[in-house]
Amino acid sequence: MQYLGVVGSAIRIDILHIQGEEAVLRLPTADMVKFGAAVSGFVGTSEGRNIGFRTLGSSAFLMGLIGRAREEDIWDGFGD
Repeated sequence: MQYLGVVGSAIRIDILHIQGEEAVLRLPTADMVKFGAAVSGFVGTSEGRNIGFRTLGSSAFLMGLIGRAREEDIWDGFGD
């Protein structure tokens, strides 16, 4: 049996937004640690490229994630 195989297959995940190589996912707070453990160990290939997953942020509220993304946009080009 694989690590988190049965439990991991039961996690509800909603894909809210995809842009380029990044995606915004929504999942139950109780499953965040299990999901992180499951995907952080994944390494694969697609079209000859190595792929993996990393978490850029997490929040109990969607606006918490959107705010982080907008914060980066504000500072892009600062001081140019």
